[in-house]
Amino acid sequence: MLTIDTIKTQEDYDNYLKQHITEYCVSTRTPNVRRGIYQKEFFKNFEDAQNYYKQLQTSNPNTRSLIYGISKPPHTVLDVNVVMEVA
Repeated sequence: MLTIDTIKTQEDYDNYLKQHITEYCVSTRTPNVRRGIYQKEFFKNFEDAQNYYKQLQTSNPNTRSLIYGISKPPHTVLDVNVVMEVA
Protein backbone atom coordinates (compact mmCIF):
# COMPACT_ATOMS: atom_id res chain seq x y z
CA MET A 1 0.00 0.00 0.00
CA LEU A 2 1.35 3.36 -1.01
CA THR A 3 1.82 6.17 1.48
CA ILE A 4 2.66 9.80 0.83
CA ASP A 5 6.28 9.04 1.86
CA THR A 6 6.74 6.13 -0.58
CA ILE A 7 5.51 7.90 -3.71
CA LYS A 8 8.24 8.20 -6.34
CA THR A 9 6.40 8.79 -9.64
CA GLN A 10 3.27 10.45 -10.96
CA GLU A 11 1.77 7.00 -11.49
CA ASP A 12 2.43 6.17 -7.82
CA TYR A 13 0.65 9.38 -6.80
CA ASP A 14 -2.33 8.60 -9.05
CA ASN A 15 -2.56 5.11 -7.56
CA TYR A 16 -2.25 6.56 -4.04
CA LEU A 17 -5.19 8.87 -4.71
CA LYS A 18 -7.23 6.01 -6.16
CA GLN A 19 -6.67 4.02 -2.93
CA HIS A 20 -8.58 6.71 -1.04
CA ILE A 21 -11.59 7.27 -3.32
CA THR A 22 -14.82 7.38 -1.33
CA GLU A 23 -17.29 8.01 -4.17
CA TYR A 24 -17.54 8.62 -7.90
CA CYS A 25 -19.20 11.38 -9.87
CA VAL A 26 -20.40 11.50 -13.47
CA SER A 27 -20.31 15.12 -14.55
CA THR A 28 -22.20 16.08 -17.70
CA ARG A 29 -22.15 19.43 -19.44
CA THR A 30 -25.69 20.73 -19.65
CA PRO A 31 -26.46 21.60 -23.28
CA ASN A 32 -27.98 24.97 -24.20
CA VAL A 33 -27.19 26.44 -20.79
CA ARG A 34 -24.54 28.99 -19.99
CA ARG A 35 -20.92 27.88 -19.70
CA GLY A 36 -19.75 26.03 -16.64
CA ILE A 37 -23.07 24.41 -15.76
CA TYR A 38 -22.77 20.66 -15.16
CA GLN A 39 -25.20 18.03 -13.99
CA LYS A 40 -23.59 15.74 -11.42
CA GLU A 41 -24.65 12.26 -10.38
CA PHE A 42 -22.84 10.54 -7.50
CA PHE A 43 -22.20 6.81 -7.06
CA LYS A 44 -20.66 4.66 -4.35
CA ASN A 45 -18.81 2.39 -6.77
CA PHE A 46 -17.06 2.75 -10.10
CA GLU A 47 -19.15 0.12 -11.88
CA ASP A 48 -22.39 2.02 -11.24
CA ALA A 49 -20.77 5.23 -12.48
CA GLN A 50 -19.55 3.43 -15.63
CA ASN A 51 -23.01 2.02 -16.31
CA TYR A 52 -24.59 5.47 -15.97
CA TYR A 53 -21.91 6.97 -18.24
CA LYS A 54 -22.54 4.28 -20.87
CA GLN A 55 -26.30 4.96 -20.73
CA LEU A 56 -25.61 8.65 -21.36
CA GLN A 57 -23.37 7.78 -24.33
CA THR A 58 -25.97 5.41 -25.76
CA SER A 59 -28.78 7.94 -25.52
CA ASN A 60 -26.61 10.75 -26.95
CA PRO A 61 -23.19 9.89 -28.43
CA ASN A 62 -22.26 13.60 -28.43
CA THR A 63 -22.77 14.05 -24.70
CA ARG A 64 -19.85 15.64 -22.90
CA SER A 65 -19.40 13.64 -19.71
CA LEU A 66 -16.60 12.29 -17.55
CA ILE A 67 -16.22 10.14 -14.48
CA TYR A 68 -14.07 11.24 -11.62
CA GLY A 69 -13.37 9.76 -8.24
CA ILE A 70 -13.47 11.87 -5.11
CA SER A 71 -10.40 10.98 -3.09
CA LYS A 72 -9.91 11.83 0.58
CA PRO A 73 -6.21 11.09 1.11
CA PRO A 74 -4.89 11.32 4.69
CA HIS A 75 -2.14 13.82 3.83
CA THR A 76 -4.62 16.67 3.20
CA VAL A 77 -7.95 17.93 4.48
CA LEU A 78 -9.03 18.73 0.92
CA ASP A 79 -10.84 16.37 -1.44
CA VAL A 80 -8.94 15.55 -4.62
CA ASN A 81 -10.78 14.82 -7.87
CA VAL A 82 -9.25 12.00 -9.92
CA VAL A 83 -10.35 11.64 -13.54
CA MET A 84 -11.11 7.97 -14.22
CA GLU A 85 -10.65 6.20 -17.51
CA VAL A 86 -13.80 4.78 -19.02
CA ALA A 87 -13.40 1.34 -20.56
